Amino acid sequence: MGVSWTDEQRQAIDNRGGTLLVSAAAGSGKTAVLVQRVLDRVTDSENPCDVDSFLIVTFTKAAASEMRGKIADALTELAAKQPQNLRLRRQLMLVHRAKITTVHAFCMSLVKEHFHELGLPPEFRTADDSEQTAMQQEVLEEVLEAQYAVDGAGFSALVEAVSGGRDDRQLASLVLETFRNLQSSPKPKKELEQYRQKFVQEFDRIANTDWGMALLQEADSRIQYSIAALEDALDEMNGADVVQDKYEPVFAHDKQQAENLLALVRDGAWDAAVQLCAQLRGSFKRIPAIRGYEDKDFLEQLKNRRNIWKDMVKEMADKVLCVTEQEVREDMHMMAPAVCALCDTVQLFMDAYQAEKLRRGVVDFNTLRCSCSWMRTMPRHSLRVRCIFPKSWWMSIRIPMPCRTPFSARSAMTKKIFLWSVTSNRVFIGSGLPIRIFSCINTSPIGTQKPYPMMRRGAWCFPKISVPALRCWTASIICFLP
Repeated sequence: MGVSWTDEQRQAIDNRGGTLLVSAAAGSGKTAVLVQRVLDRVTDSENPCDVDSFLIVTFTKAAASEMRGKIADALTELAAKQPQNLRLRRQLMLVHRAKITTVHAFCMSLVKEHFHELGLPPEFRTADDSEQTAMQQEVLEEVLEAQYAVDGAGFSALVEAVSGGRDDRQLASLVLETFRNLQSSPKPKKELEQYRQKFVQEFDRIANTDWGMALLQEADSRIQYSIAALEDALDEMNGADVVQDKYEPVFAHDKQQAENLLALVRDGAWDAAVQLCAQLRGSFKRIPAIRGYEDKDFLEQLKNRRNIWKDMVKEMADKVLCVTEQEVREDMHMMAPAVCALCDTVQLFMDAYQAEKLRRGVVDFNTLRCSCSWMRTMPRHSLRVRCIFPKSWWMSIRIPMPCRTPFSARSAMTKKIFLWSVTSNRVFIGSGLPIRIFSCINTSPIGTQKPYPMMRRGAWCFPKISVPALRCWTASIICFLP
């Protein structure tokens, strides 16, 4: 008995327009839809495709094996019903050669076929996590010793800012953290240089910088949430005359102040927002007491909603809207030599680490990913990769926005993937999207970090290079158009 598809599932199976993104909950049949779509293309009477001409990517080996098994089972069932169909019997032989694989395995297959053009030894292998960690520590120690020997002014400032005269463990940790954050970029060296330039160049307004926009977006979202909490409280106290008479003036005043702060943030008036936030932090009005009111839980609920606003103001004043534009300029000018030295040290480490990997004949996933990305940009005559998978496409999606949770980042990525697929006429069917197909890298939310820069009026607190200019949510995915 045949499967009864829903209208939406049938649309995903039959669509041949070139732009398709399927995103649904777990257990809703995405894998079954993808299997059926492949079968329909294989058995198409007008324009059939061989099963080994598809590129199907999953996140785990188990998922890839399951997908291959389901396609093989479906082909076996069809071949049993049509024993004279030689084409179906041929597909059963080809299914074991089909590119149904993980991202790692797909990258590895491409790199193995083009190792000579990538400068890799033919017998290269993949290093495990423990070997990578040991190799990084060894290379970093040599790089830092070389930097100490040079003893440049910028590196001395970096050591003083980070180590505080004790040891260089924090410096080593900072270099490694910055290096790992850069691995989310397809062009880490270019990304590092861009960060250096953004740090040392002058700016007219904080609101016009990348990191300033990120902080203002963060402040905007939190203020809006606080306003919503205050509005809910005002609505809830309607009808409770005693409570409304006492509480409403205070809550209405807080709401007006929140709206004033939101207006300044949206206008990019940084100094005015800093000043207002500092004033609000120490001038919250007291709520008059209501004696003899029976529903204590209701009063506590209203106070909790107001505490959302009060806590947000304190956090903004301490972590985001805490320094003026002039203070930021002075701090960045003072920290520029140390930041440039950090960029130089990270660059030296990346080069030395890559050289050590080549010497040992090992690669890691970042090498595989960057190599595949590089091969995609090469001219057609220089590499055969586009002939091997002429309709495959590798892309990196970066969401430079304050997504505080994996769920919010995945939602933003889903929207961006859809917009990309619409404009580029590509197909992306996510079996398990967005959980299985891509991974999130650099998931430190802005709210958990100190403001940028992290030095306030001479108090040496070195800013992490990963916030906010280099931190984002990243997805590396493979899209396919069979």
